[in-house]
Amino acid sequence: MLGPDADCDARLEDLQPLFELVRRTEGLKHFGYGFTTPVVEIAIEPLGLRADRIGSESHYLRLVTRSGLSCLACLWWNVAEEKFDVIQSFVQRASRTQLGTLRFTATLQLNTFRGYTRVQAVINEQITTAA
Repeated sequence: MLGPDADCDARLEDLQPLFELVRRTEGLKHFGYGFTTPVVEIAIEPLGLRADRIGSESHYLRLVTRSGLSCLACLWWNVAEEKFDVIQSFVQRASRTQLGTLRFTATLQLNTFRGYTRVQAVINEQITTAA
């Protein structure tokens, strides 16, 4: 479990160790039947979270944490219609209340864009049970 909560194993402020873990894990490819891609649980603080609809038809969500240079982009395919307004509302209320964290299962990967490589999470599903 990655995130700020007491039950998390590691925080998300410094992504360099996570970068190395993902780089080494990607070296084990090809994943498939009997050797599945590793899945992690991520807890994200909604305060300062940025949520964007992306894709040519805005079907996808990109959630970006507020941790400065170590921000983590989380991509969530084909859920913008269902989840965007809910996530936006949650983020807006976070500045005034204690809402807890948003939790997801995700796969981690490296993404290179314009010569800069960073860790990103591809969300599988939201965990809705309390921590």
